[in-house]
Amino acid sequence: MEEKNLENQSNPLSDPNPVHSEPANPVSPAPGNPNFNPNQLHSTLGITALVLGILGLVISLIPCLGAFSGLIDILGIITGGVAAYLGKKQNAPINMAIVGIVLSVLGLIMASRQLYSLTPYMGH
Repeated sequence: MEEKNLENQSNPLSDPNPVHSEPANPVSPAPGNPNFNPNQLHSTLGITALVLGILGLVISLIPCLGAFSGLIDILGIITGGVAAYLGKKQNAPINMAIVGIVLSVLGLIMASRQLYSLTPYMGH
C-alpha cells in the first residue's frame, strides 16, 4: 500500500486537481545573461569600439606589425557606428562611440601609411 502512495506522489500527472499559482509563460526568456538589458547595448558597443580604437591605434604604431592593424580599426569603426546609431535612436550619450571611431580612423590611417611604405619591399 505504501508503494502505491509513493508512486502517486512521485508522478505529478497523477494529481487530478493541480494547483498553479501563476499562468504558464508562453514566451521563454532569452538564453544567456538574465540581467541583460537591450537598452544598454549601445553602451556596450561604445566601450567595445573604444577598446578596438585604442588597440588598433597602438598596434598601428608598431613598425611592420602596424600595417596589419587595419582589420581591428575597421571593426572599431563598424562597432562605433552601430553604437552611435543605437545611442542616437535612444537619446543616449554616444561619446565613447565617437572617440572609438576617431581612434579607429587614426589607426587606419597609420596602418595604411605603413602598408603603403612596405609595398616596395614585399616583392612580386
